[in-house]
Amino acid sequence: MGLARSGDGVRWAIRDRDGIFVGAAGFNSVVRERGSRDEVAFDVAWGYRRQGIMDEVLPAVAKYGFDVLDPHRIEAMVTPGDRASIALLERHGFVQEAVLRDDAFWKGRDWDQCLFARLAVS
Repeated sequence: MGLARSGDGVRWAIRDRDGIFVGAAGFNSVVRERGSRDEVAFDVAWGYRRQGIMDEVLPAVAKYGFDVLDPHRIEAMVTPGDRASIALLERHGFVQEAVLRDDAFWKGRDWDQCLFARLAVS
């Protein structure tokens, strides 16, 4: 079952003006039990990175999250050293709150993750 259908999240394809797939963005999880937070995630294909695509997409995704999904906070997880993603999140109001040690498993090993968050405007 898909994320949107199950109510656990929602992801969108990102396409350029010619309709070519260049990435994806959305919410990997929606938490309403013992909290009110959604986890935003984004991926851009290698050939399209550092072109400002996510500077255009992330505000729209965050707005959808706050307006439609209505969490108290939106979180993002970033691998330490991913300076482009960290800078993107900071430009759009996300603040680093913690480093979670060995929180992710990928490519056969554990990785630390930086936890960023942006709170809903009260």
